[in-house]
Amino acid sequence: MTLDSPTLTTETKTKMWASTEEVKASQSNIEHSQKMREINNVLQVLDFPDNQEEAFRKVLNNQNFNTLQHLATQSKREILIFLISENKKAVKNSDVATVEREEWIYQVKETTRTNTKLSKIDTKLSKIDTKLSKIKSLFTHDILENNPDIAEKFEILDGVDEPLEKDKILQEILQILKEPWKLKAIIDGLGGADRSNPHYVEFKTVLLGLDSGFTGYFDDLENIHKGTSLATEEVVGSIEWDSWWVIDIDLAANPPLSKMSLIGSEYSFDKELDTKALTELQTESKEVLGAVQESFALLEGLYKPFDVLLNQIRGIWWKPHFWASLKKLVGAFSKEIFSDLAEMYDDMGIKKESHIKEADIDRLAQSHSVAELKQNIETIKTKFTEIKEQLWNKKESLLTDYKAKLKNLVQRDSVEQKRELEVLEFMHSSGFDLFPKELSNRIIGQLKSGMLVIPNLPLGVKNIDLHKGNFGESSVFIDKGKGLNIEAKRNLVKFVNKMISWKIDEPLVVESIANGMSVIDPLELKNTFLSSGIKNTLGWKYNKILENLRTK
Repeated sequence: MTLDSPTLTTETKTKMWASTEEVKASQSNIEHSQKMREINNVLQVLDFPDNQEEAFRKVLNNQNFNTLQHLATQSKREILIFLISENKKAVKNSDVATVEREEWIYQVKETTRTNTKLSKIDTKLSKIDTKLSKIKSLFTHDILENNPDIAEKFEILDGVDEPLEKDKILQEILQILKEPWKLKAIIDGLGGADRSNPHYVEFKTVLLGLDSGFTGYFDDLENIHKGTSLATEEVVGSIEWDSWWVIDIDLAANPPLSKMSLIGSEYSFDKELDTKALTELQTESKEVLGAVQESFALLEGLYKPFDVLLNQIRGIWWKPHFWASLKKLVGAFSKEIFSDLAEMYDDMGIKKESHIKEADIDRLAQSHSVAELKQNIETIKTKFTEIKEQLWNKKESLLTDYKAKLKNLVQRDSVEQKRELEVLEFMHSSGFDLFPKELSNRIIGQLKSGMLVIPNLPLGVKNIDLHKGNFGESSVFIDKGKGLNIEAKRNLVKFVNKMISWKIDEPLVVESIANGMSVIDPLELKNTFLSSGIKNTLGWKYNKILENLRTK
């Protein structure tokens, strides 16, 4: 055999020409490889961690090449919707007759688990769209015009289809809003952090729905908004003298009242306040607290243009001639506010190392490197925080001083205070303070006028004065206003019994309570009110109580 005319054996032919089976196997391998490539393309769009991919890969393996090729061009949301639909079909079309029972159960469980994962992710993506819709509704053209950094984020959002990328930008917007002075400036534009302001309430509700971490920010802003308003719980509320009694200040009353009561009891002894002294105290406190409020506003007057300057710096960060442009920006920064700030620093006692001066702004343009520029910016931001904290401390100190002066103003005479507390304590131990004060005062008024006479309970109506510790005892028992004597205590317990049951000795044991050997159980006595018929779910039965008092 020569090279010119080779003789081909059967063995040689087999090696030179592939069989039909080998051709089919080769084509199958190519198709499988192409399919795997498209599956990976789809998984890249989904961009899930490796430990989550396997469940999705199983669903994708059941799709043909054309479907996979189409899916790879879709958004993550569209792919997830398709996968959820396919999973549902897989469960519905499972053929129990052709699959072993155990294998089928496993298949259904796996499909259900995958479907649950997909549904959760789809729900999350839907929520992202809802969140974005809500936050977009808050930002008017004017707000975006005054906040170019937020406006820029919204512009980026308009060009993004990927939900998770949208969520990332949303978080960046929320982070920007957590700069206290930026948030305050926006809210001031809405009319202020006033709970009666519907625009503010809507803004607050939406932001808290997106991130509960804003709670503290809104609390601070609402406190700032209160500012010099002294008719608020923050300033005029309960002044606690001890762990068991308080004095409340009622500025709505004319004249204003101090109302002393036990903690947990609604019955109080009221005393008119010195209107002149109270007015002087309020005027003084409003002036000093107003000065702090003005200091906050002045500091904000510096922060707003500083924030604009930072946004301008960010806008030229990577542009040619950055340093020359930076000097122009800093040179154009208005310095007029610094003289007012210097005066505020002195008035408020701000530490010298916290002062923000012209030199701090100028130093930005004098930076020799990006790192130094960033450090100079952070230094100014730190000073803003320090000044704010010192102003808050100043405000708290003024409020503490105001409350101390107010406490002195409402202070009772020590003898009067001791007597009234003793009476309040006995009212509580006998259940008398469970009746509304308006109701018991009305009945006592009828007793004093002679319109009401209580059989089996003779009371000296001229000697009914709970402030002084007297409740109808005869003159020989009166201890010249030094507190409740034993006869007054007996009368008070009998009076409570008559209101409840018309009997003077039920349901309370008179001698036991009058001598301090026992006290009532408030919950049990309230149930007795209901069972006796003097009260129902709609309220007190005044006529029933009068009927009991008049019955022999």
